[in-house]
Amino acid sequence: MKKGFTLIELLVVLAVIGLLAAIVLVSLNSSRAKARDLVRMVNLTEMKKALEMYYADHGSYPNFYSYTNSSDCGVGWCDLETALAPYIKELPQDPLGLQGNYYFHYDGGEADDYPGYGIKFKVEGPEMADLAANDGGCFANYYEVGPEPAYDQALGICSWAD
Repeated sequence: MKKGFTLIELLVVLAVIGLLAAIVLVSLNSSRAKARDLVRMVNLTEMKKALEMYYADHGSYPNFYSYTNSSDCGVGWCDLETALAPYIKELPQDPLGLQGNYYFHYDGGEADDYPGYGIKFKVEGPEMADLAANDGGCFANYYEVGPEPAYDQALGICSWAD
């Protein structure tokens, strides 16, 4: 009597291994996306701390362009990085290297009763979607932070909240 595995037995084992590998990869990708979103949240928190230290020293937030993102070096991002240099080594870059995933919005001027700012990033992982939707900001698919108190939506101003 011959000892060994039949071709069908080997194919069944390979199919089961392939199925298990696919499940593990999907789970890992979801975990990696969540981890990158958490890194982005920490980055925004560090940026917020730098902005608040700037405010404590200067009595206002950096006033550059009203809206800039991490790919707009010539439109304000590099100017913002220069202004915050004493408080943060460098402005954050996206964990995936995506250009323009961090956004800085400045709302200020002499006519405003409440000059302030908002910082946001687009969430990648589905686990973070609820957190982004309930952060008090304007966009359900972006995690947003800003100064206290938040902007007033009753006045038609975008609400950036912690």
